[in-house]
Amino acid sequence: MANIEIFNKFGVSVSSSVTYSSSLNVFTGNGYTSAAGNNYFNAFRFAEGILIKEDVGVGYAHTF
Repeated sequence: MANIEIFNKFGVSVSSSVTYSSSLNVFTGNGYTSAAGNNYFNAFRFAEGILIKEDVGVGYAHTF
């Protein structure tokens, strides 16, 4: 479980279910599955002095 306060410091509002994915090397937030079966979630990467927020979609054939 990630420390939510670090995200608040960068002005990113996240839920309490942020976890670290070592295979992706990112922190991931809540996700959902659409009616079409695609999965969507937020990913967060840290570099010195910045936070990169990614909106990720995983479809049946492609990741976008």
